[in-house]
Amino acid sequence: VLRDRPPFATGPGGRGRPGGRETSLFRLLARFLALLAPFRWRLAAGLGLAVTAPLLATAVIGVFKVIIDEAVIPRDLARLRDVLLVFLGLSLVKAGVDFAVGLVSTWLGERFLMDLKALVHGRLVGRSLEFHAGARVGDLLPRLTTDVVAVESLLVSGGLEILRSV
Repeated sequence: VLRDRPPFATGPGGRGRPGGRETSLFRLLARFLALLAPFRWRLAAGLGLAVTAPLLATAVIGVFKVIIDEAVIPRDLARLRDVLLVFLGLSLVKAGVDFAVGLVSTWLGERFLMDLKALVHGRLVGRSLEFHAGARVGDLLPRLTTDVVAVESLLVSGGLEILRSV
C-alpha cells in the first residue's frame, strides 16, 4: 500500500528500504519548492530586497567617503550639511530595507514551516496502525521537528542569506 512506504521512497528497490526507490536530489528539492509556489511574489520581493540591501550599504560607504574627502578635510560646512542629509537619508532607507528583508524572510520561513509540518502531519496520520505501533513517539517527534526545520533553513532562510552574502 502506498501509505505504508517511506515518505520519499516511490518504487521498488534502492536505499536499503523495502519497496522504496532512491529519489534524485532535484526531484526532492522540487517537492519542497512546490510548497513555496503560493508565496512566489513575496519570495521575489524578498530576493529583490536582499539584493538591494548590499547595494545600499555600498552607497552609504561611498557617501561617507564624500563626507570625509569633500567636506571634513576642506572644512566646508555647507557641503557637510548637504552630504550629511544624503547620508542620513540613505542610512534610513537601508535600515528600512534591512527590516523588510528580515520581515519577509521570517514570514516566508514560518509559512513554509507551517505548510511543511501540515504535510508531514497528514502523512503521519495516513500511516497504518502497524507503522505507529513500531515507532517510538519519543524518537519520531524530535526527528521530524529537526528535519522540518533543517529543510526550512536550507530552502528559505539559507537561500536569502546566501544571496545576501554574494
